[in-house]
Amino acid sequence: MNNSLTVPFNKQLYENSGLKELFADNPPQGDGFFNAHPPNLAILHEKPEHRTLLWMKAQGASNREIAYQSGYTEPWLSQLFRQPWAQEGWCNHH
Repeated sequence: MNNSLTVPFNKQLYENSGLKELFADNPPQGDGFFNAHPPNLAILHEKPEHRTLLWMKAQGASNREIAYQSGYTEPWLSQLFRQPWAQEGWCNHH
């Protein structure tokens, strides 16, 4: 009897999303946001409000301040700011 559980494939996980491979050959240049880590979840589609949130972060607002003003949660904002496309945008405009 096999007791192992089969975990369904989750394309929202960063490792499964294709973003890692997409940015593997051309990682964001520069430092990006301070103390950035790879994301756990992939945000595959940029929305206009993401640019506003990234702008707030670039202006020095903390995740807590942005969460309070935007209604997004701090953990979700952390994942947003870890996305390679967000890091790349920051590096190109910093």
